[in-house]
Amino acid sequence: DNSSTDSLVLHSLNEEYGSHQASIDYRGKEVLAFTKRINSMNWGLIVKIDREEAFIPIQQQRLLLYISFIITIVVFSFSFTLIKRFLTNPLKDLSVFANKISEGDFKIRADIRSITEIEDLSSSLNHMASSLFHTREKLENSMIALRLSEEKLRHSGKIEAVGRLSGGIAHNFNNILTAI
Repeated sequence: DNSSTDSLVLHSLNEEYGSHQASIDYRGKEVLAFTKRINSMNWGLIVKIDREEAFIPIQQQRLLLYISFIITIVVFSFSFTLIKRFLTNPLKDLSVFANKISEGDFKIRADIRSITEIEDLSSSLNHMASSLFHTREKLENSMIALRLSEEKLRHSGKIEAVGRLSGGIAHNFNNILTAI
């Protein structure tokens, strides 16, 4: 299209500071053009590049951005899965374990294989459950021994009362017999 090319030539000769414009060149392709007047030589300068060629770096950057975005999503998804598997799930299991202990099930043990700190916590909770179990057994045995001791004390109190009663009766009989 000669009218577009003529327009560029006219701009380059008339515009002192230059102008940017999109145009169609002699091949019929869309181009980006910059025109500038060179006053000292009374020339006009036209620089043009095919529009498709000019935007190739932008398209490449866009493609790179899309690929980076997809890789980021994949990495975050994988990281989330690992965190859930090695951190969140073991902590939930330890929470269930602690709840069962609070309900009085001291024979339960946590079998958690995860990162070292959570394994250490699991081991500590197992030790705590074992200590609670043994302490509870000792407490139950002490309670049984205390009940037996209380029963013996009540029995000895009864015997003592019978002894006092019989001592009082014997004393009264002794007083009566002394008077006779």
